[in-house]
Amino acid sequence: MKRLQQIESLNSAYETTHQVIICTEGYVKTDYHAKKIAVSFEDLYMETYCLVAEGQRIKFPVTPSSASAPTAVSTVADARVHMPKLKLPKFSGNCVDWPGYYDAFTRLIHQNKRLDNIQRFHFLKESLPAGRDFDIRQIPLTAAYYTVARDTLIQRYNIPRVVFSNHKNMLYQLPSLSKEKPDDIRSMISAVNVCAAACNTINASSQDGDHWVAHYLTAKLPKE
Repeated sequence: MKRLQQIESLNSAYETTHQVIICTEGYVKTDYHAKKIAVSFEDLYMETYCLVAEGQRIKFPVTPSSASAPTAVSTVADARVHMPKLKLPKFSGNCVDWPGYYDAFTRLIHQNKRLDNIQRFHFLKESLPAGRDFDIRQIPLTAAYYTVARDTLIQRYNIPRVVFSNHKNMLYQLPSLSKEKPDDIRSMISAVNVCAAACNTINASSQDGDHWVAHYLTAKLPKE
């Protein structure tokens, strides 16, 4: 039990140091980032913890009389169940992909109350495409500049007209059907649903637009 607590204590101390490191300016150029030391530490921590916990289980097995009351070891082990980590949303640099990226980044990073603005700004820079947005990358990593950088990206990439035009072109490019094959019709309906959902997210759908889609798809159906 004491060893598990010591391992937990070391991990907590590391997490504190890790947060300081990733918020340091120039972090991405350090060996810590390049050699993925954080990943190595996490793997080593989990391996060590599991080995010690298993040793505790073998040395102090749960007897029938104590089965009804969880032991301290089992309680700690249960508390350390690790859920899969979500990857940082990455932006492609294409305006068409902006709505999906924006929603993911907003929910996972921007609205994450455990992060401060310096950390959010760090993740914002990390999520940008390589070779793009040099002005954002060169902004000093400070809490005050996070909002400025985020607003700049929104103004730059949040262009509903481009998203709508892209999905409208997808409908234009749907092949005409020569025969009423269920698979082909389902594929067409699926493409329409994707386009409609995308247009709804940018408030580009209207009753007139629905009529236009219906008319256009009718022209794609078999003549006989």
